[in-house]
Amino acid sequence: MLPDFALTGDVGEEFAQVLAHGEVEYLVANSVLAPLFDSGRRRAAADAVAARRNQAAYAFKGAVLGALRDVNDALAAIQRDREQDQRLDSQVDLESKALKISSERYKAGYTPYVDQLDSERQLLAAQLNFTQARTARLTAVVGLYEALGGGWRATPGPNEKRPS
Repeated sequence: MLPDFALTGDVGEEFAQVLAHGEVEYLVANSVLAPLFDSGRRRAAADAVAARRNQAAYAFKGAVLGALRDVNDALAAIQRDREQDQRLDSQVDLESKALKISSERYKAGYTPYVDQLDSERQLLAAQLNFTQARTARLTAVVGLYEALGGGWRATPGPNEKRPS
């Protein structure tokens, strides 16, 4: 933004002639005033640099906020899936007890075999729901690991051993 001076010249006879004719004032004034009256080119260039800086700052801020949102979502999913996992685990225990009671009632001759089959079907459904909830929770843990910046390679690197 400041004017620049270029003091060049030969010490020889040509420089002495310029000084003798009074052209020094013209050359100095020209080098000082030219940057001041450049039709706003320097100001526009400075504004463009500031705009690029602001754009980069906003992009960085957006990336940070997105990463924080991803971490928060993953933590909430883990908590939700953990609670569902506990509920379904207790449901599997209750269905297992119901099957045991139903089997004992069938062996004693109090209920038909259909009741035992129905208890087995309900236990299987509860176990499937539990397995799906466990899978969802583990997937959320992987999502959290990924949101925190973790990474992995599908194939081992040249210095790594393949797991056995």
